[in-house]
Amino acid sequence: MAPANDVFFNKWQKYTIIAIGITELIIVIVFLLTELGNVASNFWLTNVFAGSWCGLVALIHAIQLFVIGEFLVIDTKHEFSKCSFFL
Repeated sequence: MAPANDVFFNKWQKYTIIAIGITELIIVIVFLLTELGNVASNFWLTNVFAGSWCGLVALIHAIQLFVIGEFLVIDTKHEFSKCSFFL
């Protein structure tokens, strides 16, 4: 394998997870904006606030994806680096 390919194969998992986290963060913003629009249109009939709760759960998941993407590093000598959740 060429050295240029080594760089790609060592980094693609990290950047893929971070890209999924960014996509989910955009979805969280859409959830919250639509919920705010629903509440602003008629506050007294809006009683579920499901978009806020779904947005909160998705926000927690997006933050977890960012943390995992930051600490997930593939080592060429070992299968995974010293991440405790892979041992």
